[in-house]
Amino acid sequence: MAALLSPTLKALLTLITLSILSTTLNIAATSPTTSSSAACFISTSVYVDAYQPIIIPSRPSFVRLENASKKYPVTLMNKLFSSVPKREYAVHDINLSFGHDANQLPANTNTTTNRSADADGITLLVGRSASGKSTILRLLAGIEAPTEGQLYINGCEMTREVEGLMGRKVVPSWMRVGLLLAPAGVPQPVLLDGKPDFDNTRTVMEWIVQVGIDSVEHHCKNSVGQEQMDSTATAALIRSLAQDFASLLQLPTNQCSSVPLDLSPSEQYLFGIACGCMVSVSPIIASMPLESASLDETTSIPYPIILFDELFDTEYSGTVDKCNRGILNLIEHGAVVVSATHRPEYFGSMSSRVITLSGGNVLTVERLML
Repeated sequence: MAALLSPTLKALLTLITLSILSTTLNIAATSPTTSSSAACFISTSVYVDAYQPIIIPSRPSFVRLENASKKYPVTLMNKLFSSVPKREYAVHDINLSFGHDANQLPANTNTTTNRSADADGITLLVGRSASGKSTILRLLAGIEAPTEGQLYINGCEMTREVEGLMGRKVVPSWMRVGLLLAPAGVPQPVLLDGKPDFDNTRTVMEWIVQVGIDSVEHHCKNSVGQEQMDSTATAALIRSLAQDFASLLQLPTNQCSSVPLDLSPSEQYLFGIACGCMVSVSPIIASMPLESASLDETTSIPYPIILFDELFDTEYSGTVDKCNRGILNLIEHGAVVVSATHRPEYFGSMSSRVITLSGGNVLTVERLML
């Protein structure tokens, strides 16, 4: 009898063991889905909560090219081997305005709520290769000086520094700035043509702050006769601006505390734009008197001028879509954003004007409703 019961007991024990294992596997199979949902919920919550009221009040910026032309010498070698357009003028007699012109509004107008069409979205420069798109961006950035005409930023005429007089500005390889002799209170246009390539020795927010510190120190060091600002007040102002730009661009709070390697493709672009914003406003911070560096309701900053040179053209449209809201937030607070692109459809939901160029001339200007 014991011999008969032994196999039966063994069978029952086997069935019980299999039942327990099956239940355990089912629980394990459903657990990742639950965890993933929770993680997505937390991530989304952080992303939504990342946008906070700005700390430093903003002032809108405005850029204008007036009768601007850029002329290159046309030689046989240029025609055969150069990427410069095979014509005398790369751009000719350009009259374009970008951003919000406060000077055109009546006195005592609230520029925060009264903005021109260009201030509501990105201005796109489109056209075939060698049509003049990148040349206009280089003129706006001060990388090249117009052969004829003028560049105005916030109503001030810009002139280009003599190479070596102030020293080439130190910026990352994916960012380009010109050598402009700008009066106090005028932002530096910044041209972006790639993703940031920072290492993981600092967090994202630490890198944004460090870019601001390095750029401000450069301006303080190279500005003749300029009094150095108090380091404590300057650092506080830079940190607040870095937080403002990250918030407006909707960089998730948890990602700002992580390293650059952890960022998604869209977050990498927003990270780069935030760094560009810090470089753009750095001459303003460097030129502020000591008493203005403290954080109070009287402190306001003219907002950045950011230029995209086919920045998103090799990306998926979905990556660009994820950057839309953050870039529009920046523009709505007074920033100027201009993009040269071969893919205007990528910017359909955030462009306010499309300027078509051909042969160095403005062919058409189309205003869009956002």
